[in-house]
This record gives sequence, C-alpha cells and structure tokens, in this order.
Amino acid sequence: MIRIESARFNGTNAPISTVYISNVMRDGQAISSQDALGYPMVGGEILNARVEGNSIVCNTACAFAHPGNYSFDVSAANAVTQKVNINIPARKKGLFGCGGVTTGTPVTLNLKFDATS
Repeated sequence: MIRIESARFNGTNAPISTVYISNVMRDGQAISSQDALGYPMVGGEILNARVEGNSIVCNTACAFAHPGNYSFDVSAANAVTQKVNINIPARKKGLFGCGGVTTGTPVTLNLKFDATS
C-alpha cells in the first residue's frame, strides 16, 4: 500500500491536510481512480482516502493501493503539482504466507511541495 504520512510546504514546513491524486498509472497502464484506490476485501487497505470524480482525495495520513509500479500526479491547494513514481512490492498476507491473498508491502511518503507563485 501507499501511505502518505504527511504533506508540507518547502520553506515554511506548513502542513497540508489534503492532497489530490490523479493521472494514475499502474504497471504502465492508465487505471481509474477507483482501481487505484484498491479494494479492502482483496487485500487492499484504504485509510482516509476516497474517490471524487477522476481523483483520489487523501486526507493525511492516508493509505491506498495494491501492489504494482505506480506513477501519478499529486497536487494540493496553492502548491505546484508533482509526479510520483513508486513501487509497491507484493507479499503474501496471512499466517506463514497462507490464505491466497496478496497485499502490498507498505511504502511511506512524506511529500514536500513548492508553493505556487
């Protein structure tokens, strides 16, 4: 899973409480925001994240996504949009890797944004 632990402005270190994720690609293929969010019943974890239109709205700290190589744009109010590339390695979930459910090894992001002019 992708866990966005925090988002802050460079320079002032002021916190950003909400970020928007769009233009998501997984393993080189464009996917919908709903598919990127993940589904808890098949090994995903969703925390403080929801789909609105074509974006995932993330209230920090948030968590979402299944295993894979991701590329997406992340933006916030009064901040310059940035591109994020991240790999979520797969792992077996369950006792001793049993259970047949594959989940992602958590990857934590602490985002820093430049303010817009």
